[in-house]
Amino acid sequence: MIAVVVFHVLIWVHDPVFGTETAAGPVLSRVNALLGTLRMPVLFALAGILASPSLIRGGDARKALSRSVSSYYLYVVWLLIYLLLFLLVGTPGSPHYFDSLNGFLTQLVVPDTTLWFIFALAVYIPVVLAARAIRLPPPVLLVLAVVVWFVLQSEGDGSLLERCAEHFVFFASGVFGAAALRRAAAAPLWLAGLFSAVFLALMALRTTDIGAQNEALEFMSSLASIPAMAAVAHQVCRIAPVARAAGFIGARTLPVYVLHPVVIVCILAFGRQEALGPFVDSFVVDALYPLVLSAVIIVVCLTAENLLARIPGNPLFALPESVRRRILGPRRQDTTATRRRGRAPLDAGAGAAGG
Repeated sequence: MIAVVVFHVLIWVHDPVFGTETAAGPVLSRVNALLGTLRMPVLFALAGILASPSLIRGGDARKALSRSVSSYYLYVVWLLIYLLLFLLVGTPGSPHYFDSLNGFLTQLVVPDTTLWFIFALAVYIPVVLAARAIRLPPPVLLVLAVVVWFVLQSEGDGSLLERCAEHFVFFASGVFGAAALRRAAAAPLWLAGLFSAVFLALMALRTTDIGAQNEALEFMSSLASIPAMAAVAHQVCRIAPVARAAGFIGARTLPVYVLHPVVIVCILAFGRQEALGPFVDSFVVDALYPLVLSAVIIVVCLTAENLLARIPGNPLFALPESVRRRILGPRRQDTTATRRRGRAPLDAGAGAAGG
């Protein structure tokens, strides 16, 4: 999740305000390319791992359906909040701007904001359940997902709806490869280094003339990022303070994900980032700026979540209890304490997905 926030700070704040030719511009561009490759595949794979127990054969289909409904409910709630935000403080230059009821209604089925991730989770789960119902072998589903990825890469228009279809392969990899990915996450240091080296080598190849437009190389680098990031995160989290901070933020993936665009839109509307222009001539200041601003945004999101989660029923971060009970039935009620904190929704596929 931290990677997602940093990526959006770079493309929505730093580059539009200061340009890409700042002191640290070339380095930040490479960082951006790295984040662009790994952030969503890793998030979707982790979402798949978390959803795996209820999606694999023998899992509780009702619990999986509850996760799907929860995701779509939250998608609609936050899409409405985004509409209100854009009407109040947004401008046509705001990220993913829309300002009409027609735009809202269209996006109920055709996502065009950062909420596409939550929309995708709502759709993926029924797809996997349908494949399970017709006894489609997981390898066949994975092959079909890979084919969809390549077809859309070569023939698609790059819309966020298409990205939902493209990224299904990473979610499915998490669902059906959960055990292997968990082992990769717990890999020893040397193996974590090997995973990382493979990923970085593939990324380096993509900067060459041969690899720049190579779709197979792009797919392999995105796929390689999943075990690499899982293993690196495991090693880094051996440091106790880092583990506590990552766990704290990871458990609040949903609030940070839905709130950070709100904070960024407000910064663009009310902030005076241009005043920092002279300072980005310093490499150190320019390099640290996206990290510091991202940290501030995350703190604001966590503070806002702490306040908003106190609304009775927690409607901004959780499916209404009555609906959840109706889906799960009388016998299988999941009463985890995390719901009270507003962390259940991205448990609809991505609870700690950005830790």
